[in-house]
Amino acid sequence: MAMETQLTLLETPSLAKKGIRRVAYHRTGETLRNITDVWVYVNRLRRIVEEELGIEILETVFTDNEDIGTHYMIYRFRYILGEGYIGCRVVTREGRHILTVLTIGG
Repeated sequence: MAMETQLTLLETPSLAKKGIRRVAYHRTGETLRNITDVWVYVNRLRRIVEEELGIEILETVFTDNEDIGTHYMIYRFRYILGEGYIGCRVVTREGRHILTVLTIGG
């Protein structure tokens, strides 16, 4: 399945006190069977984030992953910026991409 090139951006006033100004969502439904597949996806998404938000990401860092029940996995990354970072959480279900949530400070 081809990767969507658009983020869904939402303003998040309720999260502003935590330093999160916006949340972005991305969905593809593509197959992500392992951490290598997820890394490839996150690096392709990085280019979309840079283009749509008009920012430069200096580095992508994997922080951890966690099983959620027996069918779901969440992978956590950070897109490192000049100041701060964008949190990136990739959710899969049985090897299929379900949703990516980006938390954007500012």
